[in-house]
Amino acid sequence: MKLLWTREEDMLHGKYHPVHAVQAGRRVSMPANNLTGLHMRLSGQSILSDVRPAALQDGKDPLVFQGLNPSG
Repeated sequence: MKLLWTREEDMLHGKYHPVHAVQAGRRVSMPANNLTGLHMRLSGQSILSDVRPAALQDGKDPLVFQGLNPSG
């Protein structure tokens, strides 16, 4: 799967987000068409590491992974 947004679409609904690359679907578990597991590799820049390092959690930027959390 490849998703592309124009710069205008990317800036339309929020703040600036640094460029990230995501490799997904190398190992996917879908018994009976129900997604039960997904392996993803993310690579990119953290805004918090420069702006507010105290907000990092275990060295990770929670905003980078925000879309993957159940709460969204």
